Amino acid sequence: MSIDWKLIYTDSDIQRISYYKGLLEENNIPAQVINKIDSVYPSIGSAELYVDAQMTEKALQLIEHKEGENSEN
Repeated sequence: MSIDWKLIYTDSDIQRISYYKGLLEENNIPAQVINKIDSVYPSIGSAELYVDAQMTEKALQLIEHKEGENSEN
């Protein structure tokens, strides 16, 4: 059975995207990153975070919760 991937987050910071991917996977949410950041000019492009479409809501809640924690600090 193949996964129906859905884009949930885009950022030019590949480290942030990788962090969120790890967070999702720790919570049993399959996630994939597609890096579209230019290797010569890193200020051009972005990375995209995809999750199983059936888990979109849970994934977004986890990310929003983590962003809320970070903005309080």
